Amino acid sequence: ALVVCQRVLCSSGSTSRSETMAVDVPQWLDKSFLTVCLNDGEEKSDLTVYSFEVSSLLPPGNNYGSLLLRVKVVYRTNGKVRDQSLVIKHLTGHNKVTQIFDKLYEKEPYFYNEYLPEALKVTGDLPVPKPFQSPIPDVIVLEDLSIEGYKMADR
Repeated sequence: ALVVCQRVLCSSGSTSRSETMAVDVPQWLDKSFLTVCLNDGEEKSDLTVYSFEVSSLLPPGNNYGSLLLRVKVVYRTNGKVRDQSLVIKHLTGHNKVTQIFDKLYEKEPYFYNEYLPEALKVTGDLPVPKPFQSPIPDVIVLEDLSIEGYKMADR
């Protein structure tokens, strides 16, 4: 599936120095999408997204089959202004590598969008990032743990 994107300039905080690079932001990644994610998959609530900022989690060329984005959202709910940093992952659909990984990728969204929320209802306390309900089945939306100081290990 072809994903239509808009190109925006974003600051990448992935290195010790700040770099500006163009990020392909899918057209579906908007205030409406984020409202549904932050509201546990529901469209109606008192939750209002004021603004959001998108940056890439990886430098160009470091991830072949999917796009990994960090999205910092400012929103209001229950009369309070809050912020939430999210990690959003989706297949790019732009190349042969993506087509090869398509079958493998089918299970990952199911795990994060269906299985993990149910497991958290039962146990309540797993050492995993909080999953947010994505209105698009093959898009994964998770709590950004870098805010808590977590970092990816070098490969």
